[in-house]
Amino acid sequence: MDDVWNGNQPKWEEVWKTLVFGAQGSRILVTTRSKEVASTMRSEDQSLKQLQEDHCWKLFAKHAFRDDDTQPNQECREIGMKIVKKCKGLPLALKTMGSLLYNKSSVSEWETVFQSQIWEFS
Repeated sequence: MDDVWNGNQPKWEEVWKTLVFGAQGSRILVTTRSKEVASTMRSEDQSLKQLQEDHCWKLFAKHAFRDDDTQPNQECREIGMKIVKKCKGLPLALKTMGSLLYNKSSVSEWETVFQSQIWEFS
């Protein structure tokens, strides 16, 4: 489960009841940015850092272009760099946005993604 924000203990207890029947050694991987949720999940604290800026572009470009020989349109590259900054070093966001833009070659399509209301979510 990725980017969990619900810290409601009774709801998680209901989920745990169904998990006790899993195979021995089974694990559930949960990611969250909320210390409250991590505590509710009774997790081991494994804090990850955000990706460095150059790694962010590489991950984004890998999914947006998928062909190392392809040089992106300069305008799309500039918009892409702005999109990368908006992703704030979060790998899942970078991968998702890169994949969304795969095979979109018009500047207007890239600009639409950059100006989308999706960025208003926290």
